[in-house]
Amino acid sequence: FYSLLSATPELAAFCPRFFGRRVYSGRTFVVLEDLTKGMRTPCIVDIKVGTTTVATDAHWAKRVTHLAKDRESTTRSLGVRIIGAMHSGVELGAPPTLRLNKVWGRAVRPTQMRAALRRVFSVEGQLCTTALRHYVSMLERLLSVLETQPCWQLVSSSLLFVFEKEAVRGDGSDGYAMPPQMRMIDFAHSYPLEHAPRDHGYLFGLRNLYAQLRGLIDADEASDILSSTSACDSFADAAAETGADAESDATDAGAGRYGLRAYSLVVEQSVGSRIAAAHARLPS
Repeated sequence: FYSLLSATPELAAFCPRFFGRRVYSGRTFVVLEDLTKGMRTPCIVDIKVGTTTVATDAHWAKRVTHLAKDRESTTRSLGVRIIGAMHSGVELGAPPTLRLNKVWGRAVRPTQMRAALRRVFSVEGQLCTTALRHYVSMLERLLSVLETQPCWQLVSSSLLFVFEKEAVRGDGSDGYAMPPQMRMIDFAHSYPLEHAPRDHGYLFGLRNLYAQLRGLIDADEASDILSSTSACDSFADAAAETGADAESDATDAGAGRYGLRAYSLVVEQSVGSRIAAAHARLPS
């Protein structure tokens, strides 16, 4: 697979850099880019994409096993399944603050996917929205490449997400020591497209993952707006208690409160429209 990627450089940009093969103890290994290089406390999330994990050349017994896992998990219904997640400890050598395996991922139901994604993309209770915005942008670009230049059927392939806890720079802006990374991995069962114009199962999963992550970002933004509205309400209530001398000030604060409520309603409607638009991209 990696030796053929040079023919599609647009797709190669979404894969780890390939440094050739090495033989150790009689076994051959591929040498790939280390996506955690430079990160102090990397967080890693592995999400399998596509509506099937059954390889075309798999033995019948393995076909039965994989079909059952696909139907029992979110692979068949959503085209995505969380394979695992690990968040490094706050200090070098410390145990991971989060470790989830494929058994946990298989137990996630379709209605629980949004909450599951929030869990694996949050560090110490904080949703890593800057990383998510980066991933949403990359997913849009990957969708465009696979739709306009379809070359491969990707069976049981994953997307690997690597990021760090969001930090605050000296100027108050969000930032990272190293930028978040997203790469396609696991190409043992990848085949040139022959019998279909596109890998519709993989595209279905990508669109659904995009909609889920976009929904997390929009919900987080809506929550921030509602928090601001609550703070304005508290200020207006405090002003109203200052007595007759502050009556005019309280009136002004109340007007501002209702104005902010109206603004919040408009933003909530906009957020709802964006979530609906993201889901509308999924095939019926």
